[in-house]
Amino acid sequence: MGSMECQSRIRYPLSSAGSSPERKPRASRSVIARVIATGILFVCLASCNSPHYAGAGPIYLDKKVEYLRAATAFRYALLPKEASLAQALEHNEFRPILGPYPSFGLQKDALWLITEINADTDAPFFLEVASPQLQSIQFFQIQNGEILSSSEGGADQVRDHPYFRFPLVQNGSSQVLIRMVSADALTVPVYLWRDDVLKKTDLLRHFGFGAFFGLMVSLCIYNFFIFISTQDRAYLYYVLYILGFGIFLSVVYGYQNLFLPLNSYTVQARMAPIFSIVTSMFALLFSHGFLLIPRYSRILSRICMVIIALGGLLLPVLFLVDTRTSILLANIYPILTVALVTANIALAWKSRFKPARYFALAWSFLLISVVYFIAGNLSVVPGTFLSHYGSIFGASLEATLLSLALGYRINDLRERQEEAQRQIVQEQKKALELQENYTESFRRFVPDQFLHYLNKESILDVRRGDSIQSEMTVLFSDLRNFTEFSENAGEELVFHFLNLYLEQMQPIIQRHGGFIDKFIGDAIMALFPDPEKAVLASSDMILELRSMQNHSQEKSVSTSTTRPGEKLEDQNKSEETSSEARDSFQGPEWQTARSTRDPENRDIPGPDPRQENEKSDDHFMESGCGLHHGPLMLGTVGSSDRLETTVIGDTVNMASRLESLNKSLGTRILISRSVQECISPNSELQSWIRQMGTWHIRGKSEPQALFEVFSADPAPLRNYKSETREEIESISSMLGTSKTDPGLRRALTERLEAHLTSVPIGYRDGPAEYLMKQLEA
Repeated sequence: MGSMECQSRIRYPLSSAGSSPERKPRASRSVIARVIATGILFVCLASCNSPHYAGAGPIYLDKKVEYLRAATAFRYALLPKEASLAQALEHNEFRPILGPYPSFGLQKDALWLITEINADTDAPFFLEVASPQLQSIQFFQIQNGEILSSSEGGADQVRDHPYFRFPLVQNGSSQVLIRMVSADALTVPVYLWRDDVLKKTDLLRHFGFGAFFGLMVSLCIYNFFIFISTQDRAYLYYVLYILGFGIFLSVVYGYQNLFLPLNSYTVQARMAPIFSIVTSMFALLFSHGFLLIPRYSRILSRICMVIIALGGLLLPVLFLVDTRTSILLANIYPILTVALVTANIALAWKSRFKPARYFALAWSFLLISVVYFIAGNLSVVPGTFLSHYGSIFGASLEATLLSLALGYRINDLRERQEEAQRQIVQEQKKALELQENYTESFRRFVPDQFLHYLNKESILDVRRGDSIQSEMTVLFSDLRNFTEFSENAGEELVFHFLNLYLEQMQPIIQRHGGFIDKFIGDAIMALFPDPEKAVLASSDMILELRSMQNHSQEKSVSTSTTRPGEKLEDQNKSEETSSEARDSFQGPEWQTARSTRDPENRDIPGPDPRQENEKSDDHFMESGCGLHHGPLMLGTVGSSDRLETTVIGDTVNMASRLESLNKSLGTRILISRSVQECISPNSELQSWIRQMGTWHIRGKSEPQALFEVFSADPAPLRNYKSETREEIESISSMLGTSKTDPGLRRALTERLEAHLTSVPIGYRDGPAEYLMKQLEA
């Protein structure tokens, strides 16, 4: 196909994935081949339509345009059925259509579509409304208040194609209006086709649908002969189910009119509900018999039979109620049968009935597609290609796999074939496990996300010098008081603690969409595509470290009966394991590292609780994080024999310097303006961020705005900072000016003193204390 041009210039490439089929018995290879052929045809059909979307607004046609999915270029309105063309033109509340397969559900009013077309070509074009079940449809093309072309039709109209088509008059700029009335669900994909492309597409459509219906018929014949030979009624139910489903889909997609035209719309509209219920009844009957439900549960068996009987009672009711109600019933009843079929599968699987595996695999495709199809009809989900055509794919796979499941019950494979197949599977499994082990080992050194950004499928594709520029958020995290801990604890304990700490941090980073670039001692450097998620990750990391230490303190208080030095000596004598390493971190050895005042690790109460808490906090390890968002280079550096993945750029340097400033400013998380601006205004994080003024950062010629994130602070301190955020931001913004204004300096000092005296007892506002020091300097 050629290129497409419209006002929006939007293009959507089609992506697809395939899979290699496993070895199947010879008896089923022809069936598998038919499924593959049908799938290829429908993928081709999807690719024929998928890449070409019209944008919102007028449609521009020229010689380069071959076809467009034009629904998004239309606006719609629901007006009373008696509304005229003039009233529709005067209506000024048309709404935009957001998707290429708009679904309006069941509507009593008439649906009007309107758009503008600017034609700059003499090539003939057709407008196609791909919805065959319309009671009536009218088409108008208007220019300067005059009707250039008009046409009308309906489901009971004899036509040579399932859909409705209207030729466009190529005469400059014009308006197009379409009026539709239907008792069925209104899903109305709209296309614009160039005449020659439309003819080719027709051939492909007819060929694709023909292959699908041919597959369904061949499966009916195949299983009917099995029924004759085995006299197993499950096969008969399956044949009737496949036959009913095939007819139902032929009605839905308009192909029933080609071999069984009906002149009455009332009869035509009843066809889909009738075969929807018939298909659901036989599907439930088939699952009931095939899975031996009466043997496993009499209650579930009786419920199935009641629902089947209910379907039989609904069939005559469909002729007594109005068309809209019959369609609604036909959408609700399959939901009941789908739920019961699922329950039957679960019961048979739980009872270890081996064919239930194949049955579940087969039905999973259909259940998903049918539920999505019904949800699209009822406007529960937006209409899409999958909601419109998904039942075709689901039915093809389900019918084929069910045939294989049925054949599994009567066909015995030869012993040598089974043995050979088992050996092949075992060898493939071993090869796959070995490959997975290799992949897992490489992944520990080179993150999958890094390979993704380098556009490499595996580590084997990486070469020295591979690099790519990207815009990401860099997070630096470093431990405070780690040096003191290292001096008091043994090297082995420090080593185990580091592994435990890093093991706890990695899932947090990964959960928020980031990945670790490298470990630098006790520091972590991580990359995030989303700045907001990076901030959330840094907060969670601090909270996790605090939780680890709180658990450590609680455990040591409850279990320690000897002095820390004695317990450490005993611990060094025992065999170290991963679990013992965790206990070491949580035991008295850690208390030795964090407490120098009392050998029994008890806080000595003092006259001022706030001062006591500050002293205790000095011995806890705290994590400081710095984050900056900007461009950087990801790539590999090194020699031909030794490579390393790395990240280079000013963004990395800025994040590292922000992390270093945490200790000076008394903050836990510092972010730059580039990160703060990327956080959604509606995000809860905005309540836990305050600006700390502008600061000169080494390597930056201009002062940089810094922001403290205090979401990881203890709740009383966090709430106090949130309440006084505007006060601190005001003081920090005037800090530079106060250097030359003594009066302003005194006023700011007084305000800060009032702020610091109001801090909740037992807590400190480090940044406010730093600002006070700057004023007193």
